[in-house]
Amino acid sequence: MRYNNVKFIEPSVSAADALTARQAHEMASRTSGTQRRLRQAWMGAVCAVLLGMMGSALADHHGGQVWTLSDESRISLTSTKNGLVSETHSLAAIKGEVSAAGKVELALDLRAIETNIPIRNERMQTWLFSDEPVAKLSADVQPALSANAKETAFTIDQTLKLEANGNTVMLDVPLTVVREGNAAAKVAGQLVIDVADFGYAPGIEKLREIAGLKSISTEVPVDVKLVFVRESL
Repeated sequence: MRYNNVKFIEPSVSAADALTARQAHEMASRTSGTQRRLRQAWMGAVCAVLLGMMGSALADHHGGQVWTLSDESRISLTSTKNGLVSETHSLAAIKGEVSAAGKVELALDLRAIETNIPIRNERMQTWLFSDEPVAKLSADVQPALSANAKETAFTIDQTLKLEANGNTVMLDVPLTVVREGNAAAKVAGQLVIDVADFGYAPGIEKLREIAGLKSISTEVPVDVKLVFVRESL
């Protein structure tokens, strides 16, 4: 019995079939690209809506406006030497922000303290503020800035957080608020801090020694006057 050798020949692909396959591949690629662009556009639209909602919530929180700290804000300090002589110094280098929740955070450049005596300014900068020149003061002033405030003058009890020279002290202070309509709010408070709590006692002693004084008190009265103005979003 003889077996014939059988050859199996793979069918050849014509040029027309190859062209059709390439066109199908290109069409699939274009479809994929179109779908990708549609997904990106959809995600962008969703993000825009969410951002718009956040912006609306912030605007509604303060009646469509935000509060900023005015350059008119001032902080003054009073030092007492030899138990009797008191002198007032000013601190005008104040930068601050007010959050949507009504929390104010101030950065106080202590190197800008003005005592009206240049040599004393230099000595304080050298012996007190050279290592940590910036202090931070924060407080919740939402009750003072609230759009629901009906009175033009009132008092709020707040806890101030003062950070200086690597130390933090919480201070309970009554703040007086004067509203000028919805355009401005003036917040003022007086407190007494012991600078020894912030590690300034050695520097104070050095200043006393240089000036030849009998004493310089570490208890310092502080007068805070902050002015907030309202701006449209």
